Amino acid sequence: MLLSSPEDYGLTEQQTLAQQVTDDPPPEFDSFWALLREEVATLPSRWRGTIDGPIGQVLIDSSRAVRVVARLTMPGARAGDRPGSGAGPRPRGVVITVVGPPPIPHEAREEALLRAIPGAFPEAPEPWLPLGLATLRLYVRGCGPSATENVDLPEGWILDKLGVADSWIVRGAVADVVQTYRCARRHFGPDMPIGLHGDSLGAGLAVIAAAQLHAMGDGPHRLALAHPDLGAWRWRTDHYCRGLGGQVNEMLVAVREESARFLETMLFFDAAYHARAVECPTLCKLAARDDVVPAPAAAAVFNAVRSGRKWPFVTSYGHFDGGLQDARRHALFQELHPLFLDPDREPEELLAEPAGHPEM
Repeated sequence: MLLSSPEDYGLTEQQTLAQQVTDDPPPEFDSFWALLREEVATLPSRWRGTIDGPIGQVLIDSSRAVRVVARLTMPGARAGDRPGSGAGPRPRGVVITVVGPPPIPHEAREEALLRAIPGAFPEAPEPWLPLGLATLRLYVRGCGPSATENVDLPEGWILDKLGVADSWIVRGAVADVVQTYRCARRHFGPDMPIGLHGDSLGAGLAVIAAAQLHAMGDGPHRLALAHPDLGAWRWRTDHYCRGLGGQVNEMLVAVREESARFLETMLFFDAAYHARAVECPTLCKLAARDDVVPAPAAAAVFNAVRSGRKWPFVTSYGHFDGGLQDARRHALFQELHPLFLDPDREPEELLAEPAGHPEM
């Protein structure tokens, strides 16, 4: 095995994929998140922006007077289209894809990617458009086009207000996702299927937000995840990892005398606890080995999903170039997960097809 390959934590693939979080969340867990839901419910559920074409940007008023930016792309849009070029047909469903700070690849220098840099939306067309699904590409506060509004991140995204549960940036980011969903619901109507999608940190935020939406009586119709972050914090703080989790571990070392208090705060945001409230069909890409989003922690999030309709899709590696065969597995997931989010397809039929059946 190459020295640079991801850490396996001394676990076999089967042990990695079977990881679970078995302890209970903090005693104030339910009341803490009830307060967030009450706060978001007081916000206006109408976004701002001129939707006069197949592609447009909307501003969403989120918690604590922060506005976030999302790009709305309607069916019929093509790469290069701009607002005002003509409205597309009404979608059959909507996908909210949650974007956080960029994941840090296994061999990249962390310093180059730890700060969220304001930038434009990607030019690549959304993968759900050929299926007749609209897309809301949401950048949560402090990330991409949402990085300039009332959010100062001198130490990096994940460290902002770490140690203060009511102020940690992760709380605000979850509120951003829930509020975007509320705005989409108002815009598209009560019968429109709305799914959530996320990769890495975006996947962890999607899980936590989905739990809040279920509690509010309007959960997503489906959830598509890849390497969900923010899970199994007790385990993670005792194990080496790279990326944003590595930053957190470095912070805990720096505040050694207060590390226990910091960890207790982080447990409010453990995606594995929140996954226990996720009731919708869920497809999740997992890795047998990954130490950017540690593979055992991601598996613990998926294993905690309450829904009896959930499917794992396993690759050999996560944030690591594992060669051609593994690249093909990742490419297959890229083809599969948009189909999974299509409300007119039954997941059981889709995932029973030999070409799309995930491996365990």
